[in-house]
Amino acid sequence: MAIDKIIKSNRLLQSRRYTVASLTDSQEAFTSVLDINSGEVYTQTNLLPTSSLPFSGSSQSGSIFSVGGETLLKYYYRQTMTPSNVVSGSFTDAYFFLDPPPGGTITPQLLQSGQQNNFISAKYSSPSLANSDAEDAPPGYNAVVFIAGVKQNPANYQFDYKNGVLEFVSSPPTTGQAVSLTAYQYVGKTINSLLTNGFTGSFSGSFTGTAQLTNLTLTGSFNHTGSYNLTGSINVQGPIISNGINVVDNAIAMAIALG
Repeated sequence: MAIDKIIKSNRLLQSRRYTVASLTDSQEAFTSVLDINSGEVYTQTNLLPTSSLPFSGSSQSGSIFSVGGETLLKYYYRQTMTPSNVVSGSFTDAYFFLDPPPGGTITPQLLQSGQQNNFISAKYSSPSLANSDAEDAPPGYNAVVFIAGVKQNPANYQFDYKNGVLEFVSSPPTTGQAVSLTAYQYVGKTINSLLTNGFTGSFSGSFTGTAQLTNLTLTGSFNHTGSYNLTGSINVQGPIISNGINVVDNAIAMAIALG
């Protein structure tokens, strides 16, 4: 069944996922669409390569790209997609990106264990790679789909880079045909992981909350409230305001002030 754009738009406005048109709005799983939470805001996109992408072949499947010890990208080469158990005649309506693939079919109503999301799209690449897919030479960030090992025209499908849902607009696979997908996934820090696991690098501005600070360079005037645990190398390059008190500008005083 072709994608119903009206139904899909309405579901996204309700913060629900769209998988197949035959499900009702109330049956679709809730997901973050408009109400973005801290676990969905990427904080290291400035480190993503915009050209000369690192992976493009089968031998690199599962490879991780890092910068300065920070993991940023994971590469999946022709990952087997998991079909929905909702079919239209002899065609399957939707496929899901699970790692590892569980085998068999799954219900589109529920978020499954192992379901992957946060895939990187071409908006993060240079314009010269706007039409290049993850297996091209040179590779780009566009996901590429195969049915029974045959590369598909991008006009025939839509891939939800946020939720890992693959839907066919035309020429869908028949039930039982193998569908695979090659793509890059963002595995860098989000705001949530940054607050939980700590700041690494440089920071300028104000912060409120509890944080683990590791190998941090502070620049400018830094205002903070909350609890901080300092580890590693702390390089201070400006005045520190701790609960309204201007702390002497050196690492020892900073450690005392921040506890």
